[in-house]
Amino acid sequence: MNLASMNLASRNGRVSRLAACGGVLLLWGGTAMANIGVELQMEHSSLMLHEPVIAFVLIRNESSEVLTVDEGGGGATAQLDFHVERGVNEPVARTIRTALVGRNRLRPGERRSFMIDVSRNYDMGHRGGFSMRAEVTWRGIRYASGLKHIDVVYGLPLMETRVTNAGTGELRTYQLRYMNRGGQERLFITVDDETSRKNFGVFDLGPLVRVYHPRMEVKPTGWITVIHQSGSAMYTRSVLDSNDNAVWFIDQESRRDAEALQGSVSEQVSRSVEKPPPKAPKRTRSILGIFRGGK
Repeated sequence: MNLASMNLASRNGRVSRLAACGGVLLLWGGTAMANIGVELQMEHSSLMLHEPVIAFVLIRNESSEVLTVDEGGGGATAQLDFHVERGVNEPVARTIRTALVGRNRLRPGERRSFMIDVSRNYDMGHRGGFSMRAEVTWRGIRYASGLKHIDVVYGLPLMETRVTNAGTGELRTYQLRYMNRGGQERLFITVDDETSRKNFGVFDLGPLVRVYHPRMEVKPTGWITVIHQSGSAMYTRSVLDSNDNAVWFIDQESRRDAEALQGSVSEQVSRSVEKPPPKAPKRTRSILGIFRGGK
């Protein structure tokens, strides 16, 4: 087959190719060769088991048409999704079909970034290595980012306590674990229900210095207090609250006197076990700034 015939076959969609296009993998088999850029960055490359897996996706519309991105996909809109694998070539199925992003319209030359909790939509509640890429499908063409790798670890346990929850009567396990992230040891608290095996959350309590042994107090009402050494001469107190269905962060304070922190802990008079958790605070971090050339 000569070069002209090969080009014709490609335009007619009879040849499928995988090519690198500006750092973006592109699969094509049709005639419309629009240019959509996709980049992926992960918040962390190492995560504690059950910690949210946060991804930042940048989409660049380098075509001459308005690009509409939403969950529905179809001929007129583009669909954003992820391809996730565990270990070597073990696909991770999507567990729920909630929208990854809302409806977004990108004009030619425009770019937009999204922060997405991948673990809310894919079963990543296992230890081990994962790889993933972000994909945008438009008019039968799939544009994919480069591959990113993360490690999910159990962490090294420091201490744990079991307390019966006053609201449910179920036994919950509260465990302090630590891991190395970015060359620094960090302390985490994880809360699990003994009966249902449900995880109520993993919370990063900050840097850890393993000289002063951490203290943890959990009340049957769900009030949690942890004091740990966070610097050479600094101690941090973290306070969390919970009800029958959730655990959430309340406050954090650092001082040079660990005993002063211990004496300043008290429950709010107005709190109640039935109180719903407050909404998570908005992240002030610039998502575009994560990517090279971001503003």
